[in-house]
Amino acid sequence: MPPLSSPGSPLRVALAFQIAQPHLERITRGILAYAERSGGWQIAMNPDGATVTLESLEGWEGDGVLAMVETERQLALARSLRIPVVNLSARIAGTPLPAVLSDNEAIGTRAAEHLLERGFRQCAFYGLEGVEYSQKRFEGFRRTVEAAGGRVTSLLTRSEVDGQRPWDWDRDALDAWLRGLEGRIGLMAVHDYRAQLVLEAARRLGIAIPGAMALIGVNDDPVACAGSAPPLSSVPQDGFAIGLAAAELLAGWIQSGKASQSLIAVPPMEVTARRSTAMFGAEDPRLLAAMEYIETHLAESFGVTDLAELTGSSRRWIEHLFAKHLGCSPHAYVVRRRARFARLIQESEPGQRLSEIARRSGFPSTRSLKAALAHPPESPAPVPASQVRAGCSPRGLA
Repeated sequence: MPPLSSPGSPLRVALAFQIAQPHLERITRGILAYAERSGGWQIAMNPDGATVTLESLEGWEGDGVLAMVETERQLALARSLRIPVVNLSARIAGTPLPAVLSDNEAIGTRAAEHLLERGFRQCAFYGLEGVEYSQKRFEGFRRTVEAAGGRVTSLLTRSEVDGQRPWDWDRDALDAWLRGLEGRIGLMAVHDYRAQLVLEAARRLGIAIPGAMALIGVNDDPVACAGSAPPLSSVPQDGFAIGLAAAELLAGWIQSGKASQSLIAVPPMEVTARRSTAMFGAEDPRLLAAMEYIETHLAESFGVTDLAELTGSSRRWIEHLFAKHLGCSPHAYVVRRRARFARLIQESEPGQRLSEIARRSGFPSTRSLKAALAHPPESPAPVPASQVRAGCSPRGLA
């Protein structure tokens, strides 16, 4: 399919999605960054400020569309357009359109690793029935938890935003499910807005978050996460990378007349840890005491003997507890925590000297820091990003 624009003129591209949503704003920034590098695009806009819909593009003489295709009707509309359409939504499975999406199984895995590193083996997932990205996140979450010897229970409800039901129509089912969860639970919600429903239900039911339950969502929405009580931990999708990849795929399709790839899956970013997961799930009080000490003394020098003395246990017993409940030695656990903190410093403070990063994250030398960064642990756990941004030592929980 040849491009409709004349040689040398900017491509005419429509963005058929709600740009105002935080995750989609990040995607848009990636799209615009690619367009700028390519000499600029002419972006189609709705003159009244609303979203450009696929219906409104029928007969439009543009070059291509980047769209959130979320229903079978939208899919039919996208396929009826005589220009390239790249899909950005994983809501429905198996669309024939080329797509650039988050790696949703990896999102579930990332959330599971965050909870497992905190000692949770009893986990739960609150998601959406009949929604592809929810199913993929659940699969990644369950597989990772079960591989570590844990168990997952789930509640999947239908998304019913049709104006006929209240937005919290499944409140009774959610309350009943939460009441039935026992022990210290690590719970993943399919996205931040469902996590908000869990927070509200927990307040109704007297379930402490954190305390009795740790909660993590997806998207890192600034209002839903930082504005909640307690602030919500979340797995951010890499919207900027999605936007870049989608724009590149669309531009290549327009220029060559053929899409080079049918699906690009973009890994998520590191978990943004906030207070909703500021707890540990281990039941053994000695293991809890050791984990809390590690968390509050990462930048300091200590060893297994110190942890044993702190908990009134033998060195062998402390090593047994870590192996049984966390699947690693105390030393490996500490290295994971320090390596995660070091990576967050690198991400939030580009150009920071390695010697300073090593000092702040508790590594005895830049050599040991480089070794830890070159061989990431299998189950990394983030240190609260707020501590890095504030320039603090990694003391205390978020």
